[in-house]
Amino acid sequence: MGTSSARSNIDGGNTPQTQFEGVGYPGATISLTRNSADSGAPGFYFAKTRSASVGGIAAAQAGDTVGQIIWTASDGTNTIKAAAIDAYVDGTPGPNDMPGRLVFSTTADGSATPTERMRIDSLGRVGINTTTVQSILHLSTTNLSDLRFTTTAETTDQKNWVFQTGTAIGAGTFRLRAINDANTDGQNAYILTKSGTSIQTHQWLTAGYERLRLTSDGKLGLGTSSPGSYEDYASKLVVANTAGNNGMTIVSASNGVGALFFADGTVGNEKNRGGIYYSHIDDSLQALTAGSARVHITSGGNVGIGTTSPNAKLNVSESTGASLFRLNGLNTYNLDITNNYDSGTRFDFNIGSGSGAC
Repeated sequence: MGTSSARSNIDGGNTPQTQFEGVGYPGATISLTRNSADSGAPGFYFAKTRSASVGGIAAAQAGDTVGQIIWTASDGTNTIKAAAIDAYVDGTPGPNDMPGRLVFSTTADGSATPTERMRIDSLGRVGINTTTVQSILHLSTTNLSDLRFTTTAETTDQKNWVFQTGTAIGAGTFRLRAINDANTDGQNAYILTKSGTSIQTHQWLTAGYERLRLTSDGKLGLGTSSPGSYEDYASKLVVANTAGNNGMTIVSASNGVGALFFADGTVGNEKNRGGIYYSHIDDSLQALTAGSARVHITSGGNVGIGTTSPNAKLNVSESTGASLFRLNGLNTYNLDITNNYDSGTRFDFNIGSGSGAC
């Protein structure tokens, strides 16, 4: 249509059976319009059979190409493929069963043949630069290292999340960083994941310095890249600053408590066999062993040993007859103050091998 001479130079020398040709946009544009009082739309069908004659209906097979949309452009001699969308049978078909796959291809600079760039398989999985799709979104690359997410909410300084991998940042290394349009912000603030055979870590960096590292054996270092260098039984969490002061703060509500517990189980006082417990309700501090409070310091500075209600600067309470106070000297010379449990009305003082009572 539009010409009396059929082209034989389509896609390097093909002569399509039906050709439409025109000059300018209106002369080379096709429009399909459906007018109906329903939700239906106009359609364009591609059909594939394995029959060798017109009107056949032999079943298609897995891998058959169902249809193609091909874009070509002239190189001065022939029109050459620039891009294509192909539909395939994606599996073994059967009665009322026709799994499908779409493949999107573009032609690289210096080439005349399109290369597959993306596919959507019969399971709805999307693969980019891979023909073996293994997840709902599967991206694969051998030379491009960036995956970028951009927000356009900020018109003056758009922000980008960039996911990087490749030999440029280290074999087996993945990096996630935030940058602006000029590719400057966030260059020194990013997350690294190393998955090599010898090093398997997660690292968090800001201002060009590593701040946090999770090692392959589950040790967490804050301010250190080698938490495993410290005492083994106390290196699951290491907070370090070798250049100056260091500390950690536990913040609680003004009517709450803050605690650091040492547990050996999840039942009863196994959850707090030892620990330090601070109550913001009355500003008191307790030290626990064997699941019980042993030392209690009030907001006024009174210290209680064996009591949670000390009424003096030092209040020692013992009801079992054990020593309340012992001062060890040289050899066997000791000073013991013991509650006389039998009478309950006096204290015994023992010095060395002698004794006295009051």
